[in-house]
Amino acid sequence: MPFIHIQSLPVSESHFSLNRILPAVSHDFSTALEMSQDFITVTWQFYPPNSYCVGGRVSPSQPKHTHPVLIEVFAPDFNSPEKIETMLTVVANSVAAYASIDVKNIFASFRPARAGQVFSNGVVEYW
Repeated sequence: MPFIHIQSLPVSESHFSLNRILPAVSHDFSTALEMSQDFITVTWQFYPPNSYCVGGRVSPSQPKHTHPVLIEVFAPDFNSPEKIETMLTVVANSVAAYASIDVKNIFASFRPARAGQVFSNGVVEYW
């Protein structure tokens, strides 16, 4: 943990490669937060074309300036507000840079994982 979940419409850029982007996002997050990549999970899921509506408009692929890329950082609830701000900023800037998406078209949020409410490694986790 943490888990970084990214969602968007399909990206039509020819240079877009999840094989390149996901490890880079993990690396940037790991470096900025001084944690091993062994604990970081990054996923990217695509909405089907025309299944994401913003302002009354749908799109078959990820536009540059509408239909924000959605990012959720799911991490333990013991992180300080400053650390959460760092997490959100790093992941948004990293996704923007590697996926060629305007950082102003990214919506990132933090979801706290509460001690005693997470099952991992065969046990309910407490921290």
